[in-house]
Amino acid sequence: MVDQELAAVVARAKVEIIHDTVTGAVPATICDFSGLHEHVDANGYGGAFEDDAHTVSDVEFWNSVQCEVDTWICGGGLKPVQALRTLAVAIEEGTLEPRHLSREGVYLSIIRYLQEHVTDEVRNRANGFLGMVA
Repeated sequence: MVDQELAAVVARAKVEIIHDTVTGAVPATICDFSGLHEHVDANGYGGAFEDDAHTVSDVEFWNSVQCEVDTWICGGGLKPVQALRTLAVAIEEGTLEPRHLSREGVYLSIIRYLQEHVTDEVRNRANGFLGMVA
């Protein structure tokens, strides 16, 4: 259960970071997790600051989230093609959920971008997701 929860939170954090790169809050040239802190409070990615999140005392869980995200960023996760693939996989696997859309308008913009620039199969999934949050 913890592995599934960690995977879901990491996927959400990735989508939120991509969101911040699309909107310009974070440059896509960031090369590691610590670089995010120059632009945003990166500790909140994945929902860490939400009421139902793990408690602040659950340091090990959030360190694991940040470690996974750091590995993803260092591996080129913010490169445009990889970022779009991450979003598409999040939609396909259901790890991007309407309840994560605290900044709904921007997420919808990302989804619309995906609809215009990806394969029909992914576009259909994005359309289905868009219907869930509309």
